[in-house]
Amino acid sequence: MLLLGNPQAFPLLIAVQEGHAAVVQLLLAAEGVDVNQVDPIDGFFPLLIAVQEGHAAVVQLLLAAEGVDVNQVDPSTGNFPLLIAADDGHAEVVRLLLARGADPLMTWNGKPLLKVALDAGHAAVVKLLERRWQEQEAF
Repeated sequence: MLLLGNPQAFPLLIAVQEGHAAVVQLLLAAEGVDVNQVDPIDGFFPLLIAVQEGHAAVVQLLLAAEGVDVNQVDPSTGNFPLLIAADDGHAEVVRLLLARGADPLMTWNGKPLLKVALDAGHAAVVKLLERRWQEQEAF
């Protein structure tokens, strides 16, 4: 995925894709920046891109931003941050998302996230998701 050729890509999205944590931090501090802004062409949004690229430091910055929607869904694909992190095996990113309240019970095309991680062979992610499922069942 290359956003640099997309005239609709906004600065935060490009900085996130490139993993420039210092730039992301500056942009998030600017007035009027929407951490959940969706690219009208591709449907991408900052958290989804950071997760997809595996930029844990950038994910952490975005999760700390006021108003971030940790369960935001890409309107064109149905993808969401925890799905991408689970499917790509980004265990640290999964941990960060779960700690910020990402819903481990969300599904993609009817498939539970635990099954996504199992099918992809990501044992560390499976353990994180199983632990969160058990915690939620206790309530």
